[in-house]
Amino acid sequence: MKNHVKTLLLLSIVAIFTIHSCKKDSFEGEYKLTFNVTDIISKKPIKGASVGVMEISKNDFYGWGARTVGVGYTDSKGEYSISFHVSEEYRYEFLVNAPRYFESMPEDLDISVKGKSTVDAMLTPYGYLNLHIVGNKGGLSMGGGITNRRRGGAWRLS
Repeated sequence: MKNHVKTLLLLSIVAIFTIHSCKKDSFEGEYKLTFNVTDIISKKPIKGASVGVMEISKNDFYGWGARTVGVGYTDSKGEYSISFHVSEEYRYEFLVNAPRYFESMPEDLDISVKGKSTVDAMLTPYGYLNLHIVGNKGGLSMGGGITNRRRGGAWRLS
């Protein structure tokens, strides 16, 4: 039994040192971040997308104490660059939004690369349904759904 306890203790110590040694090197200092924002379907750049970078204390799990580091808009090439000071005490998130696109969720930034990095953000456009009504004789009401109870009429999606 004593050998099992010693083995378990030794394995625990080795595991703790292994996990601690895998910690990423963090970077502290001036940091330049470039965003490339494109439409996920057409792959075209999105002009006028808003880009925000937030700084959150590593001890703040919910992000209630978040501070905005910078906000800006993409140019005609879908690009936006921001420079800010990075500290080991904080983690950083970004958020990208544009008109007629679904809102992105905040995502963590990996600040382990020294000095600069590029984020490729792809936004999903809203979907539209174009409804073309054929044979609606007699002014049938559209309230309540897309049905045609009169004979001779037809509904068609185009």
